[in-house]
Amino acid sequence: MKGIVLVLCQVFFLISPLIVYSVSAKGKHDVELSLEELKSGIFLPVTINEMPYTFLLDTGSTFTVLNSSFKPILGEPLALGQAETPVGQSSVQFYQSIDVMTGEINIKTKLPFLIADLDFFSKVIGEKFDGIAGMAFIHDYIWDIDFDNNIIRILSELDNPPSKNKFSGIKMSSSPKGVPLVPVEIAGKMTPFMLDTGDTGSGRLTTEMIDSLSKNNLIENIAWDSSVNVSGISKIRRVRVREMKVGSHTYSGLLMQESIQNALGLGFLNRHHVIMDFPNQQLYLKKGLGSFHVDRLDKSGIKLINDNGQLIVALVDARGPAKSAGIQKEDIIRSVNNTLTSGEDLLKVREIFKENDGEEIFLAINRNGKEINFSFVLNKSYNFLKQ
Repeated sequence: MKGIVLVLCQVFFLISPLIVYSVSAKGKHDVELSLEELKSGIFLPVTINEMPYTFLLDTGSTFTVLNSSFKPILGEPLALGQAETPVGQSSVQFYQSIDVMTGEINIKTKLPFLIADLDFFSKVIGEKFDGIAGMAFIHDYIWDIDFDNNIIRILSELDNPPSKNKFSGIKMSSSPKGVPLVPVEIAGKMTPFMLDTGDTGSGRLTTEMIDSLSKNNLIENIAWDSSVNVSGISKIRRVRVREMKVGSHTYSGLLMQESIQNALGLGFLNRHHVIMDFPNQQLYLKKGLGSFHVDRLDKSGIKLINDNGQLIVALVDARGPAKSAGIQKEDIIRSVNNTLTSGEDLLKVREIFKENDGEEIFLAINRNGKEINFSFVLNKSYNFLKQ
């Protein structure tokens, strides 16, 4: 198994609605899940040894990944390998797969499970999860996700093909690492994009793609931003693409992040009723209410995490209004606009920081045990670059 490569879930601060579902079985290979609340990814409720856990559904991951807390029940590792993660190459351990049930479906596969410390990613996403369901499991099923009606179904086969009058059909392929690829028309050319439900934003573009689009005036604006990950802080660009086409649908103004890959994320998919038919390598998209959603940039300059139920400032951009107001890294946010907050409000507060330009924000901060009040005005232009 040495040398096996894994793509772990990407973690970004541009957050789209995240979904937690409850399960009701519809037969041995059919499971229906209904939306309970908005969070920050697609999560599957699972059981291991009859105990409940939560797994992130990630089409950008090759293997199924368990949190390191499961080591005691897995026995000795099968082999060592190298994993390609968002922060570079890392050594990983592979273990014999075990029974993991979601409804009547067993996530267990012929491929081994991988162990990783997922606690940091849980803090960034804002929702604790215990594992990642990757393509080793996902590719055996059809995933019918109706975001408008808050329903997801895991199917062994389709009863009827989706209507061509309603759904745009796109032929998928697979990368050498087993992750799905879809053709996207951008700048007049067809380019394969990874389909990555672990990316909570609309998607990603390579540095070369961004430079080419910018040179040809195919980007509305470019903004510098900072990303917090396990290796520290990295500086990246976010760009708003004038136009791109997937299947028969055209999209304008999608906000994409600079990356080493071209990818479509959950923030793109949740604009639709989506059917991902992996056995037949077909993607079906029908535009839904989410198609009216407009991606927005943060206007505060603050990056937040949920650390043990507390809303913590992980990064303060030196150019942003929050920095000028005196907000510091590791400050604990107690209230926003006179409303008490906790780590559970991570997504909500991030959305508040994307509100209308010029809006004043009031924060109550705990710093080293002392309560301090701050205010600043949201500013959309602090991170824009001249083209």
